[in-house]
Amino acid sequence: MVYFSQLKNSVILDPHNKEVGKLKDLVFVDGKDNAEVTHLIYANAEGVAQKMRVSRVEEFKGDKSSPEGPIVIKLNTKIADIQPFFVKEEDLRVSSLLDKQVVDIHGMKVVRINDVLLAKVNGSFSIIAVCIGSRSFLRRLGFLPKVFADHSKEQIIQWRSIEALHPPFRDLHLRVQKQKIADLHPEDIADIMEDLNPKDAKLIFNSLNKKKAARTLIQLGSEVQENIIGDFKTKRIVEFLEEIPPEQAADILGLFPGAKRTAILTLMDKKTSHHIGKILKYPTESAGTIMETDFVAVPERFTVKQTLEYVRKNPPSSEKLYHIYSVDKEMSLTGIIPIRKLLLASPRSRVKDIKKSEVIYVETNTPHEDIAKTMSRYDLFVLPVVSKDKKLVGVVTADDVMAEIMPQKWRTEKHKAKKMKANGTS
Repeated sequence: MVYFSQLKNSVILDPHNKEVGKLKDLVFVDGKDNAEVTHLIYANAEGVAQKMRVSRVEEFKGDKSSPEGPIVIKLNTKIADIQPFFVKEEDLRVSSLLDKQVVDIHGMKVVRINDVLLAKVNGSFSIIAVCIGSRSFLRRLGFLPKVFADHSKEQIIQWRSIEALHPPFRDLHLRVQKQKIADLHPEDIADIMEDLNPKDAKLIFNSLNKKKAARTLIQLGSEVQENIIGDFKTKRIVEFLEEIPPEQAADILGLFPGAKRTAILTLMDKKTSHHIGKILKYPTESAGTIMETDFVAVPERFTVKQTLEYVRKNPPSSEKLYHIYSVDKEMSLTGIIPIRKLLLASPRSRVKDIKKSEVIYVETNTPHEDIAKTMSRYDLFVLPVVSKDKKLVGVVTADDVMAEIMPQKWRTEKHKAKKMKANGTS
Protein backbone atom coordinates (compact mmCIF):
# COMPACT_ATOMS: atom_id res chain seq x y z
CA MET A 1 0.00 0.00 0.00
CA VAL A 2 1.12 3.53 -0.70
CA TYR A 3 -0.24 7.03 -0.12
CA PHE A 4 -0.66 9.52 -2.94
CA SER A 5 1.26 12.10 -0.90
CA GLN A 6 4.28 9.75 -1.05
CA LEU A 7 4.00 9.26 -4.80
CA LYS A 8 3.53 12.88 -5.81
CA ASN A 9 6.76 14.38 -7.21
CA SER A 10 8.44 10.97 -7.09
CA VAL A 11 11.20 10.40 -9.63
CA ILE A 12 10.28 8.04 -12.48
CA LEU A 13 13.19 5.91 -13.78
CA ASP A 14 13.40 3.57 -16.77
CA PRO A 15 15.14 0.13 -16.47
CA HIS A 16 18.53 1.82 -17.06
CA ASN A 17 17.91 4.33 -14.26
CA LYS A 18 17.43 7.17 -16.74
CA GLU A 19 15.05 9.77 -15.39
CA VAL A 20 11.78 9.98 -17.33
CA GLY A 21 10.27 12.74 -15.24
CA LYS A 22 8.44 13.34 -11.98
CA LEU A 23 4.98 12.09 -11.07
CA LYS A 24 2.35 14.82 -10.83
CA ASP A 25 -0.92 12.91 -10.72
CA LEU A 26 -2.76 9.65 -11.37
CA VAL A 27 -5.73 9.04 -13.67
CA PHE A 28 -8.39 6.58 -12.53
CA VAL A 29 -11.77 5.11 -13.43
CA ASP A 30 -14.46 4.86 -10.78
CA GLY A 31 -15.50 1.46 -9.47
CA LYS A 32 -17.88 0.01 -6.91
CA ASP A 33 -15.32 -1.39 -4.47
CA ASN A 34 -12.12 0.26 -5.72
CA ALA A 35 -11.09 2.75 -8.40
CA GLU A 36 -8.53 1.41 -10.86
CA VAL A 37 -5.60 3.68 -11.78
CA THR A 38 -5.10 3.66 -15.56
CA HIS A 39 -2.37 6.26 -16.20
CA LEU A 40 0.44 8.22 -14.58
CA ILE A 41 0.65 11.95 -15.27
CA TYR A 42 4.24 13.16 -15.17
CA ALA A 43 6.31 16.21 -16.06
CA ASN A 44 9.05 15.38 -18.56
CA ALA A 45 12.51 16.94 -18.74
CA GLU A 46 11.03 20.06 -20.40
CA GLY A 47 8.34 20.32 -17.71
CA VAL A 48 5.54 19.33 -20.12
CA ALA A 49 2.69 17.29 -18.59
CA GLN A 50 2.21 13.92 -20.27
CA LYS A 51 0.71 10.61 -19.28
CA MET A 52 1.60 6.95 -19.68
CA ARG A 53 -0.22 3.71 -19.01
CA VAL A 54 0.21 2.36 -15.48
CA SER A 55 1.15 -0.99 -17.06
CA ARG A 56 4.58 0.58 -17.75
CA VAL A 57 5.33 0.52 -14.00
CA GLU A 58 7.51 -2.32 -12.76
CA GLU A 59 7.45 -1.34 -9.09
CA PHE A 60 7.04 1.43 -6.57
CA LYS A 61 10.27 1.25 -4.62
CA GLY A 62 10.53 2.74 -1.14
CA ASP A 63 12.76 2.55 1.91
CA LYS A 64 11.57 -0.32 4.15
CA SER A 65 12.98 1.44 7.21
CA SER A 66 10.78 4.45 6.42
CA PRO A 67 7.40 3.08 5.26
CA GLU A 68 5.90 6.55 4.87
CA GLY A 69 8.99 8.01 3.21
CA PRO A 70 9.62 8.91 -0.46
CA ILE A 71 9.04 6.47 -3.32
CA VAL A 72 10.94 5.85 -6.56
CA ILE A 73 8.86 4.65 -9.53
CA LYS A 74 10.66 2.07 -11.65
CA LEU A 75 9.40 1.37 -15.20
CA ASN A 76 9.63 -1.82 -17.26
CA THR A 77 10.14 0.11 -20.51
CA LYS A 78 13.07 2.18 -21.79
CA ILE A 79 12.49 5.91 -22.05
CA ALA A 80 12.91 5.75 -25.84
CA ASP A 81 10.11 3.18 -26.14
CA ILE A 82 7.54 5.07 -24.11
CA GLN A 83 4.66 6.49 -26.14
CA PRO A 84 3.29 9.40 -24.11
CA PHE A 85 -0.34 10.54 -24.28
CA PHE A 86 -1.80 14.00 -23.97
CA VAL A 87 -3.52 14.82 -20.69
CA LYS A 88 -7.25 15.33 -21.26
CA GLU A 89 -9.46 17.74 -19.39
CA GLU A 90 -12.03 15.02 -18.71
CA ASP A 91 -9.48 12.69 -17.05
CA LEU A 92 -10.45 11.81 -13.49
CA ARG A 93 -7.42 12.66 -11.35
CA VAL A 94 -6.53 11.55 -7.85
CA SER A 95 -5.54 15.11 -6.97
CA SER A 96 -9.15 16.18 -7.63
CA LEU A 97 -10.19 14.19 -4.55
CA LEU A 98 -8.00 16.15 -2.16
CA ASP A 99 -9.70 18.74 0.05
CA LYS A 100 -13.14 17.53 -1.02
CA GLN A 101 -15.76 16.82 1.63
CA VAL A 102 -16.97 13.44 2.86
CA VAL A 103 -19.70 12.72 5.36
CA ASP A 104 -18.43 10.62 8.25
CA ILE A 105 -21.57 8.66 9.15
CA HIS A 106 -20.21 7.34 12.44
CA GLY A 107 -18.98 10.71 13.64
CA MET A 108 -22.06 12.53 12.30
CA LYS A 109 -19.87 15.19 10.75
CA VAL A 110 -18.43 16.45 7.50
CA VAL A 111 -14.70 15.73 7.10
CA ARG A 112 -12.12 16.67 4.49
CA ILE A 113 -9.99 14.31 2.38
CA ASN A 114 -6.30 14.85 3.06
CA ASP A 115 -4.77 11.91 1.21
CA VAL A 116 -5.59 8.84 -0.89
CA LEU A 117 -4.57 5.23 -0.15
CA LEU A 118 -3.61 3.02 -3.09
CA ALA A 119 -2.79 -0.68 -3.37
CA LYS A 120 -2.68 -3.57 -5.82
CA VAL A 121 -6.07 -5.31 -5.97
CA ASN A 122 -6.51 -8.38 -8.21
CA GLY A 123 -3.44 -7.33 -10.16
CA SER A 124 -4.58 -3.74 -10.70
CA PHE A 125 -3.16 -0.64 -9.00
CA SER A 126 -6.24 0.98 -7.43
CA ILE A 127 -7.60 3.52 -4.99
CA ILE A 128 -8.88 1.55 -2.00
CA ALA A 129 -9.65 4.33 0.49
CA VAL A 130 -9.46 8.05 1.24
CA CYS A 131 -7.65 9.37 4.31
CA ILE A 132 -8.95 11.92 6.80
CA GLY A 133 -7.73 13.24 10.13
CA SER A 134 -4.57 14.87 11.50
CA ARG A 135 -2.06 12.17 10.58
CA SER A 136 -2.85 12.27 6.85
CA PHE A 137 -2.89 16.08 6.94
CA LEU A 138 0.60 16.26 8.46
CA ARG A 139 1.96 13.59 6.10
CA ARG A 140 0.66 15.51 3.11
CA LEU A 141 2.45 18.62 4.40
CA GLY A 142 5.64 16.58 4.67
CA PHE A 143 5.79 16.95 8.44
CA LEU A 144 4.93 13.82 10.42
CA PRO A 145 6.67 13.81 13.83
CA LYS A 146 7.83 10.36 14.95
CA VAL A 147 5.83 10.50 18.16
CA PHE A 148 2.71 11.39 16.17
CA ALA A 149 3.27 8.63 13.65
CA ASP A 150 3.84 6.03 16.37
CA HIS A 151 0.73 6.78 18.39
CA SER A 152 -1.85 7.90 15.86
CA LYS A 153 -3.93 5.47 13.86
CA GLU A 154 -4.66 6.29 10.24
CA GLN A 155 -8.28 7.34 9.71
CA ILE A 156 -9.65 6.07 6.42
CA ILE A 157 -12.97 5.71 4.66
CA GLN A 158 -13.07 2.75 2.27
CA TRP A 159 -13.86 3.49 -1.36
CA ARG A 160 -16.83 1.13 -1.29
CA SER A 161 -18.36 3.17 1.51
CA ILE A 162 -18.69 6.38 -0.44
CA GLU A 163 -21.06 7.30 -3.23
CA ALA A 164 -20.96 10.19 -5.69
CA LEU A 165 -23.31 13.02 -4.81
CA HIS A 166 -23.70 14.09 -8.40
CA PRO A 167 -21.92 13.71 -11.75
CA PRO A 168 -19.46 14.53 -13.06
CA PHE A 169 -17.16 13.01 -10.48
CA ARG A 170 -14.73 15.95 -10.35
CA ASP A 171 -17.51 18.29 -9.17
CA LEU A 172 -18.80 16.00 -6.49
CA HIS A 173 -17.70 17.81 -3.31
CA LEU A 174 -17.47 14.74 -2.55
CA ARG A 175 -19.28 11.51 -1.99
CA VAL A 176 -21.61 10.29 0.68
CA GLN A 177 -23.48 7.15 1.56
CA LYS A 178 -26.90 8.59 0.92
CA GLN A 179 -28.75 5.48 2.05
CA LYS A 180 -26.90 5.46 5.37
CA ILE A 181 -27.63 9.15 5.85
CA ALA A 182 -31.31 8.47 5.15
CA ASP A 183 -31.28 6.00 8.07
CA LEU A 184 -30.07 8.65 10.54
CA HIS A 185 -32.27 10.67 12.88
CA PRO A 186 -33.57 13.91 11.27
CA GLU A 187 -31.63 16.00 13.81
CA ASP A 188 -28.38 14.25 12.79
CA ILE A 189 -29.13 14.70 9.09
CA ALA A 190 -29.80 18.39 9.74
CA ASP A 191 -26.46 18.72 11.58
CA ILE A 192 -24.66 17.24 8.58
CA MET A 193 -26.52 19.44 6.10
CA GLU A 194 -25.64 22.55 8.10
CA ASP A 195 -21.95 21.76 7.50
CA LEU A 196 -22.30 21.28 3.74
CA ASN A 197 -22.41 23.91 1.03
CA PRO A 198 -25.91 24.78 -0.32
CA LYS A 199 -25.56 22.58 -3.41
CA ASP A 200 -24.60 19.44 -1.51
CA ALA A 201 -27.15 20.09 1.24
CA LYS A 202 -29.85 20.03 -1.44
CA LEU A 203 -28.54 16.74 -2.82
CA ILE A 204 -28.72 15.13 0.62
CA PHE A 205 -32.22 16.48 1.15
CA ASN A 206 -33.44 15.25 -2.24
CA SER A 207 -32.23 11.72 -1.43
CA LEU A 208 -34.63 11.45 1.54
CA ASN A 209 -38.17 10.12 1.39
CA LYS A 210 -40.94 12.67 1.87
CA LYS A 211 -41.59 11.93 5.54
CA LYS A 212 -37.91 11.96 6.55
CA ALA A 213 -37.32 15.07 4.44
CA ALA A 214 -40.17 16.91 6.17
CA ARG A 215 -38.91 15.97 9.64
CA THR A 216 -35.38 17.03 8.67
CA LEU A 217 -36.60 20.32 7.23
CA ILE A 218 -37.98 21.50 10.57
CA GLN A 219 -34.63 20.83 12.28
CA LEU A 220 -32.71 23.11 9.93
CA GLY A 221 -31.88 26.75 10.50
CA SER A 222 -33.99 29.25 8.57
CA GLU A 223 -31.16 30.09 6.17
CA VAL A 224 -30.70 26.45 5.15
CA GLN A 225 -34.48 25.94 5.00
CA GLU A 226 -34.75 28.85 2.59
CA ASN A 227 -31.98 27.44 0.42
CA ILE A 228 -33.59 23.99 0.34
CA ILE A 229 -37.17 24.90 -0.52
CA GLY A 230 -36.74 28.35 -2.09
CA ASP A 231 -36.81 26.94 -5.64
CA PHE A 232 -39.45 24.26 -5.01
CA LYS A 233 -42.69 24.45 -6.94
CA THR A 234 -45.72 25.41 -4.89
CA LYS A 235 -47.23 21.92 -5.05
CA ARG A 236 -44.10 20.32 -3.58
CA ILE A 237 -43.93 22.91 -0.79
CA VAL A 238 -47.55 22.09 0.09
CA GLU A 239 -46.70 18.37 0.29
CA PHE A 240 -43.90 19.05 2.75
CA LEU A 241 -45.86 21.46 4.92
CA GLU A 242 -48.76 19.03 5.26
CA GLU A 243 -46.31 16.46 6.68
CA ILE A 244 -45.25 18.63 9.65
CA PRO A 245 -47.03 20.24 12.63
CA PRO A 246 -48.88 23.51 11.83
CA GLU A 247 -46.70 25.66 14.11
CA GLN A 248 -43.55 24.50 12.32
CA ALA A 249 -45.19 24.84 8.92
CA ALA A 250 -46.03 28.43 9.86
CA ASP A 251 -42.34 29.11 10.62
CA ILE A 252 -41.35 27.87 7.17
CA LEU A 253 -44.15 29.76 5.45
CA GLY A 254 -42.81 32.91 7.06
CA LEU A 255 -39.78 32.61 4.76
CA PHE A 256 -41.90 33.33 1.70
CA PRO A 257 -43.27 36.67 0.48
CA GLY A 258 -46.97 37.37 1.08
CA ALA A 259 -48.23 36.44 -2.40
CA LYS A 260 -46.54 33.04 -2.48
CA ARG A 261 -47.58 32.38 1.12
CA THR A 262 -51.21 32.96 0.16
CA ALA A 263 -50.88 30.71 -2.88
CA ILE A 264 -49.45 27.90 -0.73
CA LEU A 265 -52.19 28.21 1.90
CA THR A 266 -54.87 28.15 -0.81
CA LEU A 267 -53.63 24.76 -2.08
CA MET A 268 -53.37 23.18 1.36
CA ASP A 269 -55.96 21.13 3.17
CA LYS A 270 -58.54 23.64 4.49
CA LYS A 271 -58.30 22.57 8.12
CA THR A 272 -54.50 22.67 8.11
CA SER A 273 -54.49 25.95 6.20
CA HIS A 274 -56.85 27.48 8.76
CA HIS A 275 -54.61 26.44 11.67
CA ILE A 276 -51.49 27.79 10.00
CA GLY A 277 -53.24 31.01 9.04
CA LYS A 278 -54.18 31.63 12.66
CA ILE A 279 -50.61 31.01 13.84
CA LEU A 280 -49.24 33.47 11.28
CA LYS A 281 -51.38 36.22 12.80
CA TYR A 282 -49.71 35.92 16.21
CA PRO A 283 -46.83 38.26 17.13
CA THR A 284 -43.35 36.92 16.43
CA GLU A 285 -41.65 35.20 19.39
CA SER A 286 -44.97 34.66 21.12
CA ALA A 287 -46.59 31.51 22.51
CA GLY A 288 -48.97 31.44 19.55
CA THR A 289 -46.14 30.90 17.07
CA ILE A 290 -44.70 27.82 18.79
CA MET A 291 -47.71 26.24 20.49
CA GLU A 292 -48.87 22.79 19.47
CA THR A 293 -52.55 22.35 18.70
CA ASP A 294 -52.36 18.62 19.31
CA PHE A 295 -53.65 18.25 22.87
CA VAL A 296 -56.37 16.34 24.73
CA ALA A 297 -59.26 18.27 26.28
CA VAL A 298 -62.51 16.78 27.62
CA PRO A 299 -65.75 18.23 29.07
CA GLU A 300 -65.96 18.48 32.85
CA ARG A 301 -69.06 16.24 32.83
CA PHE A 302 -67.07 13.28 31.46
CA THR A 303 -66.41 10.33 33.73
CA VAL A 304 -62.95 8.81 34.04
CA LYS A 305 -64.15 5.89 31.93
CA GLN A 306 -65.43 8.20 29.18
CA THR A 307 -62.18 10.15 29.27
CA LEU A 308 -60.03 7.06 28.83
CA GLU A 309 -62.21 5.84 25.97
CA TYR A 310 -61.96 9.27 24.35
CA VAL A 311 -58.14 9.21 24.58
CA ARG A 312 -58.02 5.72 23.03
CA LYS A 313 -60.18 6.85 20.11
CA ASN A 314 -58.43 10.22 19.71
CA PRO A 315 -54.78 9.65 20.66
CA PRO A 316 -52.49 12.67 20.26
CA SER A 317 -49.91 12.30 17.48
CA SER A 318 -47.17 13.27 19.92
CA GLU A 319 -45.68 10.51 22.06
CA LYS A 320 -45.59 12.90 25.00
CA LEU A 321 -48.87 13.17 26.85
CA TYR A 322 -48.32 14.95 30.17
CA HIS A 323 -51.82 16.13 31.05
CA ILE A 324 -55.45 16.08 30.00
CA TYR A 325 -57.32 19.38 30.21
CA SER A 326 -60.92 20.03 31.22
CA VAL A 327 -62.99 22.62 29.40
CA ASP A 328 -66.52 24.02 29.61
CA LYS A 329 -69.04 24.26 26.79
CA GLU A 330 -67.26 27.32 25.33
CA MET A 331 -63.89 25.49 25.33
CA SER A 332 -62.64 27.72 28.13
CA LEU A 333 -59.92 26.11 30.25
CA THR A 334 -61.29 25.00 33.63
CA GLY A 335 -58.70 22.56 34.96
CA ILE A 336 -56.00 19.98 34.47
CA ILE A 337 -56.01 16.22 35.12
CA PRO A 338 -52.60 14.58 35.67
CA ILE A 339 -52.37 11.20 33.91
CA ARG A 340 -51.44 9.39 37.14
CA LYS A 341 -54.50 10.72 38.95
CA LEU A 342 -56.74 9.75 36.05
CA LEU A 343 -55.45 6.16 36.02
CA LEU A 344 -55.88 5.74 39.79
CA ALA A 345 -59.37 7.27 39.98
CA SER A 346 -62.62 5.30 39.98
CA PRO A 347 -64.04 4.81 36.45
CA ARG A 348 -67.29 6.47 37.63
CA SER A 349 -65.60 9.59 38.98
CA ARG A 350 -66.33 12.82 37.13
CA VAL A 351 -63.58 14.96 35.63
CA LYS A 352 -64.90 17.98 37.53
CA ASP A 353 -64.27 16.10 40.81
CA ILE A 354 -60.67 15.00 40.14
CA LYS A 355 -59.35 17.98 38.16
CA LYS A 356 -56.93 20.55 39.55
CA SER A 357 -58.65 23.91 39.22
CA GLU A 358 -55.53 25.99 39.79
CA VAL A 359 -53.83 25.90 36.44
CA ILE A 360 -50.75 27.84 35.38
CA TYR A 361 -51.14 28.96 31.79
CA VAL A 362 -49.88 31.48 29.26
CA GLU A 363 -51.70 33.52 26.64
CA THR A 364 -51.06 33.40 22.91
CA ASN A 365 -49.12 36.68 22.95
CA THR A 366 -46.83 35.71 25.88
CA PRO A 367 -43.16 36.12 24.80
CA HIS A 368 -40.95 33.03 24.58
CA GLU A 369 -38.63 34.29 27.30
CA ASP A 370 -41.52 34.76 29.74
CA ILE A 371 -42.73 31.24 29.00
CA ALA A 372 -39.27 29.87 29.78
CA LYS A 373 -39.16 31.79 33.06
CA THR A 374 -42.61 30.49 34.04
CA MET A 375 -41.65 26.90 33.28
CA SER A 376 -38.44 27.27 35.27
CA ARG A 377 -40.16 28.89 38.24
CA TYR A 378 -42.87 26.22 38.56
CA ASP A 379 -40.77 23.30 37.26
CA LEU A 380 -43.14 22.52 34.38
CA PHE A 381 -42.67 20.53 31.18
CA VAL A 382 -45.77 21.84 29.44
CA LEU A 383 -48.07 24.85 29.65
CA PRO A 384 -51.58 25.29 28.25
CA VAL A 385 -52.05 28.30 25.97
CA VAL A 386 -55.29 30.27 26.03
CA SER A 387 -56.76 33.07 23.94
CA LYS A 388 -57.71 36.46 25.37
CA ASP A 389 -61.13 35.08 26.36
CA LYS A 390 -59.42 32.10 28.10
CA LYS A 391 -60.35 29.50 25.48
CA LEU A 392 -57.85 26.64 25.30
CA VAL A 393 -56.11 26.85 21.91
CA GLY A 394 -52.87 24.92 22.36
CA VAL A 395 -49.99 23.78 24.53
CA VAL A 396 -46.34 24.73 24.58
CA THR A 397 -43.66 22.32 25.78
CA ALA A 398 -40.25 22.95 27.27
CA ASP A 399 -38.69 21.52 24.09
CA ASP A 400 -40.61 24.04 21.98
CA VAL A 401 -39.37 26.95 24.05
CA MET A 402 -35.78 25.75 24.32
CA ALA A 403 -35.62 25.21 20.56
CA GLU A 404 -36.44 28.88 20.11
CA ILE A 405 -34.32 30.53 22.79
CA MET A 406 -31.32 28.17 23.04
CA PRO A 407 -28.38 29.13 20.79
CA GLN A 408 -27.80 26.78 17.84
CA LYS A 409 -24.33 25.86 19.17
CA TRP A 410 -25.81 24.68 22.48
CA ARG A 411 -28.45 22.60 20.73
CA THR A 412 -25.80 20.86 18.61
CA GLU A 413 -23.65 20.10 21.65
CA LYS A 414 -26.68 18.69 23.46
CA HIS A 415 -27.34 16.28 20.59
CA LYS A 416 -23.72 15.17 20.51
CA ALA A 417 -23.78 14.50 24.24
CA LYS A 418 -26.80 12.26 23.80
CA LYS A 419 -25.11 10.27 21.06
CA MET A 420 -21.92 9.84 23.07
CA LYS A 421 -23.87 8.54 26.02
CA ALA A 422 -25.85 6.16 23.84
CA ASN A 423 -22.62 4.79 22.37
CA GLY A 424 -21.12 4.26 25.80
CA THR A 425 -18.47 6.95 25.32
CA SER A 426 -17.33 8.81 28.41
